[in-house]
Amino acid sequence: MTPISINLPERLSTFVENQISGGGFANTDDYFQWLIAKAIVEQKKKDLEVLLLERLDAMDNGDEIRVTPELMTKMKEEFLQRHRQVQEQ
Repeated sequence: MTPISINLPERLSTFVENQISGGGFANTDDYFQWLIAKAIVEQKKKDLEVLLLERLDAMDNGDEIRVTPELMTKMKEEFLQRHRQVQEQ
């Protein structure tokens, strides 16, 4: 792993310490890794929402999307692949 050093004001440092002791984290590293993983998941959700809204806009503009068994299989595989990637992070 690559070490990263950050400086926090006292109030944020105290907050982090309280989160660690009350949140079941072994140490500061575990807490920050959890925060980053959570941010990654949230970003993936936003990306998926943007993609969905773009598709819905395309449909509103008259673009056809044929829903076939092959498309559904492909969408399911892509979803599962993204889900696995998020779980690995």
